[in-house]
Amino acid sequence: MDTIAECVEAVAAPKPGDNRDARMSTSEAIEVPAFGPHPAGIGVGVTVDSTRLAMVVKVALRLVPDKRGTWLVDQTVNLFETADSKAVRTALEGE
Repeated sequence: MDTIAECVEAVAAPKPGDNRDARMSTSEAIEVPAFGPHPAGIGVGVTVDSTRLAMVVKVALRLVPDKRGTWLVDQTVNLFETADSKAVRTALEGE
């Protein structure tokens, strides 16, 4: 860069993967039964809203503990309307 202003602009510019403005919210965690290849676990809806990218992503996650007690994501399903507990249960029991 030729000037301090150009350097500042380059450093301050959003980078790929820069999610500073993203806001995340979760639904109430619910118990979900085993379904197909997926074991019983905890279902939670996650909404990520990024104003910089003008994007909202909603997913249902099935979380299951491993043998060490670490929670793992076993299943993800995209949600298109809402990420509340009812939508999470319906998605995780139908995919």
